[in-house]
Amino acid sequence: MKILIVDDEEIILEILKDDIEESFPGASVVCAVDGVAALELYNKEADFTLVITDIKMPRMNGLELIEEINKQDSPPPVIVVSGHIDRDFDINYGNKVSVLAKPYDFEVLEELIKNH
Repeated sequence: MKILIVDDEEIILEILKDDIEESFPGASVVCAVDGVAALELYNKEADFTLVITDIKMPRMNGLELIEEINKQDSPPPVIVVSGHIDRDFDINYGNKVSVLAKPYDFEVLEELIKNH
């Protein structure tokens, strides 16, 4: 399992990375601070099995990132974790996108990861 985590708050990245690596031994977790950096990593490594992203970020937001990833062959599932989920998230990204509002219980995120 190789997971790309995208969030502009570095403390969130560190906590998520640590929690995921602890809960999923052997998982490879790569972090990016915005959508542009995430897309560069995604295009460079291209073997991610899951992307976890925030929505509101500088340079490229999470929704734009999802759109770009979905242009690729066989895009991985995406979990959107954000405190800014509202009616603007009505765009249909298909059944490969799960949404989790902040603040969240890590056990819920853990279940979403297991189900992808």
